[in-house]
Amino acid sequence: MGDELAAGKVEQNLGSMLLRQDRYAEAAPHFRRAALRFARAGDHAHSIMADNGLASVLAAQYRFDEALLLAERARQRAQAKGLVPLLANIHNLLGRLELLRGRLGPAMHWLALVLRDADRGAPPQSVDEAQRTLADAYRAANLLPESIALYDRTVATASARQAPIEEAWALVQRAWVLARMSQPSVARQDLARARQLFGLQANPVGLAVVHLHEAALALQENDGSQAAHCATQAADGFGLAGLPGAQLEARVLLAQSHEQSGETGTAEQLYRQTLAQAQDLPQVSAPCAQGLGRLAARQADHLAARTWFGMA
Repeated sequence: MGDELAAGKVEQNLGSMLLRQDRYAEAAPHFRRAALRFARAGDHAHSIMADNGLASVLAAQYRFDEALLLAERARQRAQAKGLVPLLANIHNLLGRLELLRGRLGPAMHWLALVLRDADRGAPPQSVDEAQRTLADAYRAANLLPESIALYDRTVATASARQAPIEEAWALVQRAWVLARMSQPSVARQDLARARQLFGLQANPVGLAVVHLHEAALALQENDGSQAAHCATQAADGFGLAGLPGAQLEARVLLAQSHEQSGETGTAEQLYRQTLAQAQDLPQVSAPCAQGLGRLAARQADHLAARTWFGMA
């Protein structure tokens, strides 16, 4: 029994380390083995932690149904045993999961629970993470000043706690908002700092996200060629990391880059291919439909344009 528990803790720590480095495919088997070992040892708390870790991996891979099933099971078990710190982590995961699915209302509900429990035993790191994810939700809802305020707080807290990965993620998301608020030079400073932090932590997924935001910034500045270059780097990085959902988001920017450069045939092909793979990802399917609508309107095909815009 003791050997199972000790081995499970080793597996859990390895999975958590790889998850922090965004090495999802490598982290998953460690969490699976840890959950099995903890179940054999009768350690419910660590078993819940392993399930939550695996659900986090599945969410990052956009395997939403599996992640939601596992997270909900972990939530029920943690709630039944009154494990507030574990509940905070699970609520964070559910918030991120709903945000990735484009469901802002449910996402904010789960994140608000974490912030509510700040004085009831929720770990400070969980509260910080909830604030950053809530900032992401505000960003998705175009509540830009509100998201900037939370990103500022998260960057300062992460820097003070010497948490480089958390700081880098807040910086890269804040850069997106700054670009939207017509502050491209400040956005580039945030991206440069995030690139440095991700590089020091050997985090290829983080670097791919930096490329993704650089592509969006180049598009905003009407530099289709640079945008295509950055979007391709992002798509390649996500592909190597086994993150097909994020890769599709990069392909949307690549299609937009070709559209901006007047390469309408290539853009249309990319939009159609990406839309066919988007499934239940509105952040992918909606801009693809919009792009196809713009291309149809450019060709004076008003019926097709109306159809695509209606879908978007």
